[in-house]
Amino acid sequence: MWPAHSELTADGLDLQFGTNVAGHYALIILLLPALRAASSSTSKSRVVVTSSMASYLNTLHFGSFKTGELRDKMTTYELYDQSKHVCLTNWID
Repeated sequence: MWPAHSELTADGLDLQFGTNVAGHYALIILLLPALRAASSSTSKSRVVVTSSMASYLNTLHFGSFKTGELRDKMTTYELYDQSKHVCLTNWID
């Protein structure tokens, strides 16, 4: 939570976005075959993604996921809040 502003993932994403969004998404994609195999007509598998109150403090700023002018203007707290905001959306149905 709230790493140094300069920290990025190996792919060059903001570290908080990479951890809280891209990492969770990648895990869910890897789990999908097992989840689908475990589902039946009477029992569905599901993944529940939770967030925090921080998700209501910001919205998405699409130019800030990688290094650049918009990201440089944002604080570490704003980057965190935006990464938690994504958890409010429905990624996969």
